[in-house]
Amino acid sequence: DNEVREMFSLATKLNKAEKNHPVTKKFKSSVQDWKVEMPLLVELGADAMKPKHWAQLWDKFDTEHIALTDLNVNKIRSEYKMFDRRNLVSDITGAAQGEYILEQKLVKIDKEWKDMKFEQMNYR
Repeated sequence: DNEVREMFSLATKLNKAEKNHPVTKKFKSSVQDWKVEMPLLVELGADAMKPKHWAQLWDKFDTEHIALTDLNVNKIRSEYKMFDRRNLVSDITGAAQGEYILEQKLVKIDKEWKDMKFEQMNYR
């Protein structure tokens, strides 16, 4: 995401320096497209996205479940048109992120409490 922002800054400077030359204009336009698409790609590539979340995504897209090794940006963009259904994708990736945060907190709690010893005392 940072690389795309840096590249956009560079493309803007080049385009300005070359006074909207067709090549720099096209370069800036391409980088702008990436700048818009990058947040969704980052969401899809997050550690939070487990197989069950991908299954939910494929079910919502009413398509067969494909292996992640067969997935690429071109398929995300053209074949599955995920950018056109950004809200649907973001709902699933958002839920995945929430679950991931809870899982991480539970792991932390488990580690912190693992070695704790509690003494039981009779009530009366």
